[in-house]
Order: sequence, then C-alpha cells, then structure tokens
Amino acid sequence: LPSNVINDIAVDDSTGSVFFATNKGLMEFNSNVITASEDLTSLKVFPNPSNGVIHVTSTERLLGVQVSAVNGKGLFESNSSEMDLSHLPKGVYLMQLEFGDNKMITKRIIIE
Repeated sequence: LPSNVINDIAVDDSTGSVFFATNKGLMEFNSNVITASEDLTSLKVFPNPSNGVIHVTSTERLLGVQVSAVNGKGLFESNSSEMDLSHLPKGVYLMQLEFGDNKMITKRIIIE
C-alpha cells in the first residue's frame, strides 16, 4: 500500500477487486471470485474484527485457508476452521477459503 493509513475499503462484487483508499493513493487487489451459491450462504467468518482468533463455519467442507496481506503476500496457511492470527500486526487482511469443487471465497478480516 502507498500508506499504512486506510481511509476506505470497497469491493467490486462483479470482478472481485478490492480497492483500498489511503491518504497517498488508491490500490486495487484482485482475487478469484465465485458467485455465492446456496451451499455457501451459510459461510461465517467470526469474530470480525478480531483480537486474532478467527473461526470459520460452513455447511461445505473447508479444505484450506490462506491469509494474506492486502498486497497479496501470503502470511498464514491452514486447513483448520479455527485459526490464531494474534501474531499478525493490527490491520486488514484477506482470507481466501477453499471448499470442494474448486470453490473459493475471499473474505476481508480485521485484526485489532
């Protein structure tokens, strides 16, 4: 990011682009997007914001999780539905969740 000060975050649901507005400019992050289907409407990532411990629940079987910085740098990988991310600095991160049949969902998480 051009700055550590994030003024706003927006997501373009049609393209999957995440836009970060800072006091020094705008950054776009692209990720894989799927259209929500009935079997993923029960997906929950909580608490968010979090002090570091994140839980994932879904009716679909979770195959893997990757947490990355907004610049795309991978920081954490797991196949568990409970993750301790308290070692990460406070900030905004992207959590990519992988389910069966190549279903991927990206969620924005905040560590306080």
